[in-house]
Amino acid sequence: MPGRIFISYSKAEPEPTQELAASLAAQGYSVWWDTNLTSGEVFREVIDRELDAADAVIVIWTSHSVASNWVIAEADHAARRNRLITVRAQDLEPWRIPKPYNTYQADLVDNRNAVLAAVRRVAGEPPKPEVKSSPNLSEAALNEALALEHWRAIKTSADPTKFRSFLADFGDTKCAPLARAEFERLAKSELQKHTDPRDFRAQKAILHRIPGWSWVFIVIAIFFFGMLYLMPAARLALSGMFGAEPVPDISAPAQSISAMPGLRSVDTRVGTGPLCGKGSTCTVSYTGWLYENGSKGKKFDSSIDRGVPFHFTMGAHQVIEGWEAGVTGMRVGGKRTLIVPPSLGYGSQGAGSAIPPNSVLLFEIELLAVQG
Repeated sequence: MPGRIFISYSKAEPEPTQELAASLAAQGYSVWWDTNLTSGEVFREVIDRELDAADAVIVIWTSHSVASNWVIAEADHAARRNRLITVRAQDLEPWRIPKPYNTYQADLVDNRNAVLAAVRRVAGEPPKPEVKSSPNLSEAALNEALALEHWRAIKTSADPTKFRSFLADFGDTKCAPLARAEFERLAKSELQKHTDPRDFRAQKAILHRIPGWSWVFIVIAIFFFGMLYLMPAARLALSGMFGAEPVPDISAPAQSISAMPGLRSVDTRVGTGPLCGKGSTCTVSYTGWLYENGSKGKKFDSSIDRGVPFHFTMGAHQVIEGWEAGVTGMRVGGKRTLIVPPSLGYGSQGAGSAIPPNSVLLFEIELLAVQG
């Protein structure tokens, strides 16, 4: 099965290797570099075995690796098998690459599109993630199952923000009333902690001094201005108390714009530019996290951190199915949050060490440009 990548580098400069490995793993490739060694393994034997098994060998030339006998030997091995791809660090002049590899095309290691194109040319496309169909389950049933899984993970939590996030994502499910009741209970408890009973006694004394006819004007003022001031102020007070964003309208069902079973897609900003559709070349910035216990877990990839936007052609199977379905319909300038189930992500195989098998993924995507 194609898709096994070996990365040769200098241990004195591990950062470019780590970022490149995570990027390739997110594309579905199986990436090996010597951090994967386990206790008791013989270094030379493991290196030879992985080099022989690799579909492509990426050599990262840096100021340290150009003087490494190990890296040069691994480049020789890959060149003999026509599996060699060379890249270089930004601060390394091409003439410093050792012969004969200074005659090879060496793109910058940060140029992810060029590196990915070279990997696909030498190693082929990554293996497609396993997709298990569920013909007997409707989208509503799958959504209820996902909501129940998240409810079980958070139901004993004392953090009200987790229940607020649950209601934002699963406000139309059978677990929503339970989450709403728990959120209100925790919110009330937090308010009581920050309230001095003596304040109520003082307020009561003041109220007794107000003439009876004045209450008519008070009721009218509350009726007309309550929605404009009191209710938004209460929401902002709660959000400030819990150190989170303002509380959304949890009575409304979570927005879902995708018909793919298990895929949740919410627009946080609707774009006004060109539409992204099949055959379009889309330029995006994105960040991906593992989605655990109803919230963001470990971040596994980000084009924003690298400072390089990501390009792909819609419908060309260059990205996971969750992206194909979830990004379709966006307009330039828009931002969208995707929650991708394993069946539309990397399935039971996962993606290297960055994405474990059967992981639910969360992506925040901004569409920057569309061509075609």
